[in-house]
Amino acid sequence: GLIDGSRFLEGFDYSKTEPVQTYHRQDEKLGEIVACSAISQGYDEFKGLGWILIVEHKEEDVMASVATLRKHMYVEASVVTILAIILGVAASLSLSRRVNKLKNAAEKISEGDYSVLPALPKKGDELNLLGKKMAAMARTLRARDKSLNQINDELTEANQSLQQEVTDRMLAEAKLSRHVTELANINRELETFGYSVSHDLRSPLRSISGFAELLAEDFFDSMDPKAKDYITRICAACDRMEKLIDALLTLSQVTRKEMTPIKVNLSKLAEEIADQFSKTDPTRKVNFAIQDGLIATGDKTLLRLALTRLLENAWKFTSKCDQGEIEYGSVHIDGKQTFFVRDNGVGFDSANVEKIFQAFQRLPSAKDYPGTGIGLATAQRIVRRHGGNIWAQSELGKGATFFFTL
Repeated sequence: GLIDGSRFLEGFDYSKTEPVQTYHRQDEKLGEIVACSAISQGYDEFKGLGWILIVEHKEEDVMASVATLRKHMYVEASVVTILAIILGVAASLSLSRRVNKLKNAAEKISEGDYSVLPALPKKGDELNLLGKKMAAMARTLRARDKSLNQINDELTEANQSLQQEVTDRMLAEAKLSRHVTELANINRELETFGYSVSHDLRSPLRSISGFAELLAEDFFDSMDPKAKDYITRICAACDRMEKLIDALLTLSQVTRKEMTPIKVNLSKLAEEIADQFSKTDPTRKVNFAIQDGLIATGDKTLLRLALTRLLENAWKFTSKCDQGEIEYGSVHIDGKQTFFVRDNGVGFDSANVEKIFQAFQRLPSAKDYPGTGIGLATAQRIVRRHGGNIWAQSELGKGATFFFTL
């Protein structure tokens, strides 16, 4: 039975108590429960009594607090779960809205619309950082797009201008080509005409010259002075006509001749030509100054003819000088080798410089000198066939200088 032994325990010091016997019972729900305890003070003193203190508690009293705690825990867990679900849904909706904003902004940017920037709340999370980066990228792309559009406009304008220039150039080239073709046809016709005329004129000219010579041989002594003068003029005119025909043939050959470019010693050619002039008229006092080592590439026959015409011109127009001076040399003008023939002859007015290279043109200062008016024109054609240019400088009474390049 149960013994109420509390009166025996009054005044005991519980800090020195030791358990002497414990009663245990198993519970299916709560496991092992200590239902009873035996406590004694002064174990040695009451050892022989054999008293046991048993305290019993009802299970529903013991478990009441546990059940209450369990209910509170269930309620609190349910509340926490519901709050967590609500917060999760709210966070998910907020995140979804922000992601949608970023997605829409990205779609706009991909379509080339850089004016719509992603507007996100100022939060320090990754999405806000990503939005800032996208906004910066959109601004950069917008600036670059503006720059590219400007460059594209400039390129379009430049391309249109270039196309117009190309069109104008093509039209000009086509027009030039037509003119070149027409000029080539005209030159061929003139060459053919000149060649034909030269040959066709020789036969009647020879007849005129021959009959005039026969008249002079057979009847010259019996002629009156007036008839003699006529016969003399006829023979002189025939001789001049013969020289003009030879000049025309030479001019025609200069244009028609096939060129064979080689290295040519122009100094040596000039020396040979000067020697021929000196032998032709040894009474002339002319000093030739020819620079050594002048080399050029071209057709040797044509270059010899051009030098002959230029030196012949200088030889002719120094014929009235007490001491003629003819110089052949080379200088560099605008970085290009330029050859020249200089003399101290009669010279000419610089206002007539354009006429001196035209065929059959004779300047007033040259009227007292023999010639056909073909020599300088021949030299000009030869120089141009070699891709060069020829020009002259002079003052009346102070000689002349002829420059040419090859």
